[in-house]
Amino acid sequence: MEAAWRGPAVPLLADGDARSTAGNARSVAAAARRVGASDVTLVTSSWHRLRARVLVRAALDLGIRLEVVSPQRTRPLYQLGRELGCLLGLPVQLRVGGRRSRG
Repeated sequence: MEAAWRGPAVPLLADGDARSTAGNARSVAAAARRVGASDVTLVTSSWHRLRARVLVRAALDLGIRLEVVSPQRTRPLYQLGRELGCLLGLPVQLRVGGRRSRG
């Protein structure tokens, strides 16, 4: 997704370690806290955009603005089906690890 970024020349952080969207969301939130970000732009695929937005928004601290952008729209049938299944599990994903800490 780094290669898809067409925005201003700003430092980009890529998460290559997380193995799930919920894990990515936690990493994004931790990085935002670490650098003192007031704005976060999440770059993700068009078919993954909704779930990624929900999980990252839940993980980010209040007051941090979130923008989600996607490269060219692609809607591969396999990925759409997989994403639909993952969306059905979104409440569990939020309960398990997507919520921001209150501390």
